[in-house]
Formats: sequence, C-alpha cells, structure tokens
Amino acid sequence: MTDAERARDSRLRRCFNITLREYDSILARQNGGCAVCGRVPLPGQNRLAVDHDHATGYVRGLLCMSCNRGLPYYRDSPDRLISAAAYLTAPP
Repeated sequence: MTDAERARDSRLRRCFNITLREYDSILARQNGGCAVCGRVPLPGQNRLAVDHDHATGYVRGLLCMSCNRGLPYYRDSPDRLISAAAYLTAPP
C-alpha cells in the first residue's frame, strides 16, 4: 500500500468506519459510478463521496458530488424525493 493509499484508508476509517478495501468493494458493486445517477468519474476527477446516515453513521453508498450535495436539501427523506420527482414529471 502506498503512502497515499494508507492516508486514504486512515481517513475512511476515521470518518466513516470503513477501510479502503471496503470503499473499493462498494465502488465495484456500483459498477464504478454514483449510486444515484450512475455517473462514473473520469480519471483525475474527484472520487465518489461516501454517503452516510448522519444519525447512525451507516454507510449507504458512494455518490458523485452533485448527488451528495443534493440529498441534504431533501433532509434524507424518501417522501420529499418522491414528491420532487412527481413535481418534475407533472408540474402543476
């Protein structure tokens, strides 16, 4: 493991209680892309963010920056997201 990988592993453990190996496993299950929109970061772009429940610490998946920044606006509420999708599909 390189110094950079050790540093990432340390940060992932400290912030999200997962290892670099677990991050890579989640990424593989998501086919290398965001769990919401599927976008795969291009080489040299930011890695996918670890999305987690702030109350429990449970890691839900990996998200692109846009999706990761958007969820808090809906207060992590599935009902709000469903309502927003319905609005976009058929505005009043």
